[in-house]
Amino acid sequence: MFFSKCSQMSPRSAKRCVLLIWIMSVIVSLPHGLFHNTYEFPDDDGKTIVQCLPVHPDAGWWKTYNVYLVIIQYFVPMVILDTAYTMIAVKIWTLSKARIEMDETKMANQKVSFDIKLV
Repeated sequence: MFFSKCSQMSPRSAKRCVLLIWIMSVIVSLPHGLFHNTYEFPDDDGKTIVQCLPVHPDAGWWKTYNVYLVIIQYFVPMVILDTAYTMIAVKIWTLSKARIEMDETKMANQKVSFDIKLV
């Protein structure tokens, strides 16, 4: 197996991790809620269109925040998934290679015992 039983997370630790993830998610997404405002625009038909647009005090800060979000929401999960899939692929490759070597050894032993019986 990949991981031993003793390395598994307890239900209490799992709950703490999930809670931490939710807290971090709320904190990271707060600027979107705090720095957006709704605006009403008249339409050609006389209707009103409501749009939610960003209102930020500093454009540099907003660009930095968006770069941070791209890193946190795209690159970090991608690296985690790539690492996990690589670990799985290496484990499968190692196990299949060991099985092929075991099968070859077994076949060689059977051939030797067959040759001994013929003599």
